[in-house]
Amino acid sequence: MDVKELTAATTFYDGPPLPPTIGPALDQMHKNYVEALLKGGNEIEIPELGLRADANKLVGFYKFMFDRHDVWHRRFIRNMSRPWTIDPILKVWKFTNVWRELDRGTVYLLDALRDPSREGYRNCVGDLWSIMHYRLFNNWEAHKALGGFVPYDQWNYDDWYKRLRAHHAAGNTVLCMSHNTCCYTGLPGSDKIERVCLIAKRVHDTAQDTLDGINNARSLEQVFDVIRAVRGYGPFLAYEVVSDILYTGITPFSVNDWANAGPGAMNGIARIFHPISEKQRGKKMPFLDIMQWLRTNQKTGFDAVKFLFGCDFESIAWQRRPLDLRCIEHQLCEYSKIVKLYQGNGRNFSGHVKPIDRGPDDFERMKALF
Repeated sequence: MDVKELTAATTFYDGPPLPPTIGPALDQMHKNYVEALLKGGNEIEIPELGLRADANKLVGFYKFMFDRHDVWHRRFIRNMSRPWTIDPILKVWKFTNVWRELDRGTVYLLDALRDPSREGYRNCVGDLWSIMHYRLFNNWEAHKALGGFVPYDQWNYDDWYKRLRAHHAAGNTVLCMSHNTCCYTGLPGSDKIERVCLIAKRVHDTAQDTLDGINNARSLEQVFDVIRAVRGYGPFLAYEVVSDILYTGITPFSVNDWANAGPGAMNGIARIFHPISEKQRGKKMPFLDIMQWLRTNQKTGFDAVKFLFGCDFESIAWQRRPLDLRCIEHQLCEYSKIVKLYQGNGRNFSGHVKPIDRGPDDFERMKALF
């Protein structure tokens, strides 16, 4: 597949890229784009996958990633004020950043993992404990308010539980919405908070065994299986932990070796790709192969976005990086969400964008990342 083939199969509009414009004309241009995206374009065959792809929806996937990252770039690099986008959905709904490392919860974790003051007790089991414990709660503000990252050899279950209960009783949120995907069925505890704390205690007690399993793994997928086997960790949390482990050097594998396609990513793939023949219908989609294809063909996708819309992803890319496989996986999920919202029948569990800006420290941190 090349840019010419891909752009020729789209039906967004005919002619050269539209010139920059403002006001009602810009809103109408975006409305036309959404209508064409939902209607779909011509299909192109992708023989190496044995599938067809809707050209409009394939280009739309890359266009969504440009639009989402452009919000981050305008906000943190260009220091622009709202609105950072003309997209009515992106204006009011939260979506994860294109690069996971830019999401505030991951920034919080990475700040801790890279804190020089931790070197005195920094070790593999300590890092694994910090990651697994934090991701159980996955709420950086609550985690910080409760004392932040406690060294592996200093953590006390009773102390943490009491502080967590008091924080919750004071009307504060302690868990994030991702915990809808956790595996609590059959676990002891009077409510979700107690169950999470008991899971944390088990994680702490068995951290060395879990680390041994990771060290014996022969692939990134096997690392995922080790984490997945820890009671209370569903596929969502296990993949979050695996992604965090890759920042530490605990395991030698690469982020591009493997990815776990969650339900959202599968939905995103189903919006773009279809079997070539009736014989293939009903067969399991090659999700990993598709995500790898989207990663390796990203230049073609973004070149098509640049040709059709004048949007240059390379000029705003974080650290001029190409997208890795983790970016592709979770952006497929976010793409599925925004398409549902365009259709008027979706919900975004991440919630609304808060009508406040982060403080100057966040701006300086994000600029440094860029």
